[in-house]
Amino acid sequence: VKGLWTMAKLLSAYLVGFALIRSSSAVSLPLGVIISAMALSGFFVVGVDCSRRTFFAGKALNDFVGALVLLPLLRSLDSVRQSPKGGSG
Repeated sequence: VKGLWTMAKLLSAYLVGFALIRSSSAVSLPLGVIISAMALSGFFVVGVDCSRRTFFAGKALNDFVGALVLLPLLRSLDSVRQSPKGGSG
C-alpha cells in the first residue's frame, strides 16, 4: 500500500510538471521543468528500490514496476542491478 501511494504521488507530480511545461509561459516553464526533474529522480529511487526487491513484497511486481519507472530514464532494471551502487548484486 505504501509503494502504491508513493507511485501515485510521483506520477501526479510528473503529470503536473508536464502540464506546466506544455503551457509554456515564462513562469510555468521553469517550474514545470523543476517539478518534472524531481519526479524523475524519484522514479530512479523507486527503480533502485525495485532492483533490490525491497519496494514491494513480490519479486514479479518489483521487476515490473522497476522496469516501468526506469523506462522514461532510458535505463534498464538489469543495468541498475549490475551497477556497483545500484542493486543487490
